[in-house]
Amino acid sequence: LPFQLAVAVNKFDLLPSRATPKRVEQWVRMRLRQAGLPRPCRVFMVSALNGLGVKEMVRSLKDDMGFRADLWVVGAQNAGKSSLINAMKRLAGTGGRGEPTVAPVPGTTLGLLRVPGIPLGPKHRTFDTPGVHHPYQLTSRLSLQEAAAVLPSRRLKPRTYRIPAGSCILIGGLARVDVLSAPSATIYVTVYVSDEIVTHLGKVEGAEERRQRHTGGLLVPPYEPERLQELQLV
Repeated sequence: LPFQLAVAVNKFDLLPSRATPKRVEQWVRMRLRQAGLPRPCRVFMVSALNGLGVKEMVRSLKDDMGFRADLWVVGAQNAGKSSLINAMKRLAGTGGRGEPTVAPVPGTTLGLLRVPGIPLGPKHRTFDTPGVHHPYQLTSRLSLQEAAAVLPSRRLKPRTYRIPAGSCILIGGLARVDVLSAPSATIYVTVYVSDEIVTHLGKVEGAEERRQRHTGGLLVPPYEPERLQELQLV
């Protein structure tokens, strides 16, 4: 069979309720097209944690792969590749046997790893791959505690602020959103982040000084002020 690309949108259950499967699939296909990647034959909405959509995905993959084919699981660091493989293994009752290690830190899968026990077919092989490095992905630089706080474990809920020009939102000590100008007196800005991340609305003037002073205290994560320097966020 020729190469085929299928996309699994893992952790779909954590997205806001307005992120419907149709809207997410349209966004995924648009981003793939913008990145110059092949057009996917299928886009699956799944959750490795609770099994949402995994059975349907495996059934479709088995049909698409025919008699003999290899399945390569590829994705960015912390995308949940190993967790998804483990969810597929649980369908076949082979969970716990040769499972890839799951951890919220990059580099856990160090090389190409053949994974037995995936419920596809006798002539199908499945391989787990190391997480693809993304130079702008902050989570790959975080500690175990920081990554666990940043990666959501519950459905994302909106935090909406009414902001005039000259104000900003501090997202923990990790990021800052500045409103430098606005078409009206105020604009509405909605932020979607993990429940563990503290957000704060204030003035742009003095924001950087406040961020550095309160990181590890009022603003988390990070949990230690010196981590700002280590993460090159100052």
